Amino acid sequence: MYNMTINLIMTCKELSNLIIQNRDSMAYLVGNGIHNYETRNLGIQGKVNWNELIDNVRKQLAPHNTHGFIKKGDILPKKFDAIVKENLLSKPVPANSDIGKNLSMLINDIENMQTLRISNLDAYIQPKPRVDNLNIASLSHLIDNENLQQAEKRVNHQIEIILKSVGIQGSPTSFDMLELANHIALGGRLIDFTAKQIIKLQFENYTLQKWIMPFLRVAEEFRIPVLTTNYDISLSKLACLLPRITVGANVNAQKGFPFETYFAPSPINHPWDSFAIWHIHGLYNYVNSIRIGQVDYENLQREIQARLTKTTNPFTDNNWDGNSWLSIVFRKNLFIFGLGLEADEEVLWWLLKERAKYGLKGWYVYIETENVVGTKAKRLRDVGFEIIKVDKVDLYENTWKDILKKLDYDEAGECLYK
Repeated sequence: MYNMTINLIMTCKELSNLIIQNRDSMAYLVGNGIHNYETRNLGIQGKVNWNELIDNVRKQLAPHNTHGFIKKGDILPKKFDAIVKENLLSKPVPANSDIGKNLSMLINDIENMQTLRISNLDAYIQPKPRVDNLNIASLSHLIDNENLQQAEKRVNHQIEIILKSVGIQGSPTSFDMLELANHIALGGRLIDFTAKQIIKLQFENYTLQKWIMPFLRVAEEFRIPVLTTNYDISLSKLACLLPRITVGANVNAQKGFPFETYFAPSPINHPWDSFAIWHIHGLYNYVNSIRIGQVDYENLQREIQARLTKTTNPFTDNNWDGNSWLSIVFRKNLFIFGLGLEADEEVLWWLLKERAKYGLKGWYVYIETENVVGTKAKRLRDVGFEIIKVDKVDLYENTWKDILKKLDYDEAGECLYK
């Protein structure tokens, strides 16, 4: 056992040995560091950091507004909520305005089409799930075929008016009318949906280069689950994985809480002992699932707490309803990298504390340009984590190549599965 009172410094060979030795008990938890590595070290364009993401939302929602509601030192969820609040107050909507009328028309249309369902999950979770390129014919029980085009045109026109009323210009076909319908039906505010739609469009074309294939190859070869806080599906696209939902899960519930949605080469029975990619902070495709504001994280924690009441021991319960990414968190030792774990990650810190009650441990691996000391280091050690500093190239590339070399595995090519 390593000394838990100091941060360790490891070479890629030492880190690869640690992973090989603990491969049967670990799961990976990876954050936006994989995209930051591409931007800062490989010069790949088109990526944004979290502050830039928040600023993009502000500029598109209210380009002429100031940061009046953002306080110095605010964590990112509070910044997001402040921008939404500022936009709400700067653009009051009169009760008799066109937005009210058109919302009523839209809701009426939605109520008249309650049997509308997407019959094929694979058709829904695509890199560009736009209304205009969905195969409307594959959506069951809409209306008569001769009226399909007219109905789509009417709903899109209503959405266009609504979007313009909150200052968003552009084609309504870039907005998912089903997600908007669900949001309104649940009593959600249009401005929240619009802000998250901006985030969705930011991430829908995200990609990763092939440098990360050795990491995916190791995870696949060792049957190690991969959890990510990222909304994009670039890892799954690169590995040619398919979207799936665990057997017996509520399909419609995935749009708000995609606990049972995963990406894998084939269906799996036990998340904790199979290679698959899970998105714990939501998927960009499911706009309502995106966790970014304070309320989003509070709702996520409440959902987790509700699921935990359904088992007396998530560490050993094979029949628990939480047969999802949550079961991985409570059954595996976590190898965390590319994730800042700052103070705003309140739900993650709470989860790490809860899982520590079952004797689970983990490894928090960071690069040499970062600094994990003080309160953060103490909190990590308190929940059973070893803290390891590694060179950035070793962490993101060399370690995984070294594992493949030591075990005489071939490096993956274009993708893991054809």
